[in-house]
Amino acid sequence: LAMLDRKKLGQWQANNAKKAGAMIKTGSKVTSIGKDYVVVSNKEIYFKTLVGADGVGSIVRNHLGLKNNKIHLTMQYIIQGNFKELEIHFDSKICKEGYKWVFPHKGWASIGIGFDPKRNDIKKVRENFNIWLENKGIDTKKAKFESMPILYDYQGFRFGNIFLAGEAAGLTYGLTGEGIYPALASGEEVAKIIIDKNFNPILIPKILRKKKIQEILITIITRCSFLGVLLHTLGFWLMKRKKWQSKAIRLTLS
Repeated sequence: LAMLDRKKLGQWQANNAKKAGAMIKTGSKVTSIGKDYVVVSNKEIYFKTLVGADGVGSIVRNHLGLKNNKIHLTMQYIIQGNFKELEIHFDSKICKEGYKWVFPHKGWASIGIGFDPKRNDIKKVRENFNIWLENKGIDTKKAKFESMPILYDYQGFRFGNIFLAGEAAGLTYGLTGEGIYPALASGEEVAKIIIDKNFNPILIPKILRKKKIQEILITIITRCSFLGVLLHTLGFWLMKRKKWQSKAIRLTLS
C-alpha cells in the first residue's frame, strides 16, 4: 500500500495535458448546460462531446437528471507531523458500519472517518471521533478540518455525446470510499471511446464488478450488525495471513 498526494497528482496531470495541447482554464465555473453548449461567465462554449469529471457535486450529472441516492460522508483532520503507520479502525461505538483511518504522508497525515449519514447522527459521530483522537493523544486545535460527501450511486457513464467519469459517474467504491483509481481508469477509457467509437471498455466493467461486491457487503453489514462484526473480524484475520493478505487488501482497501 502507498499514499498518494492528490494535489501533486492533479498538477502532474495538468502539466501532461498542457504538453499534449490541452487548454486549461482555471476559475471558470460552468453555470448551466444546453443541448450542445455550456455557459461559462455568461458565455456559451459549444461542444461535440462533453465529459463530466466534476466530482460529487457534478453539474453535468445534475443536467442529465440522475439522482444521488447512495452517499456517504467523510470527516478528516490534516495533522502536521511524522506518522509512520497506516491505520484502519472499525468501531461501532463511534459510528455504524463506518471506519476510521490514519493515512500518513510526508510530514503530515490525514486522520479521518467515513460513514453513512442516513444511519448515524453526524454531530454525535464527530463528538465521538474527537474523543477517540484525544485518547490517541492527537491534538486537533491547529489542524485543518475537512468534510466531504462520497457519491457511489452509479447509473451509467455514457449518455449520447455526454460522458461521466470518476465520482461524477458514481464509480467510487461504496465500502471504502476509494475513488482515485476509478477516476483515472474511467477517464482513460472515456477518452479512448471518444477517439475510437469501436473501443470496448475493459477497466470500467472490472470496477463495476468490485463495486457490486462491496455494495453487497454494505447491504449485509447494514441489515445485520452481527454479520458486520464477523466480516470485519474475518477481514482483519485474512490481512494478517500472507496467503490471503494481498487479495483481502485489494478487496477492502482499493
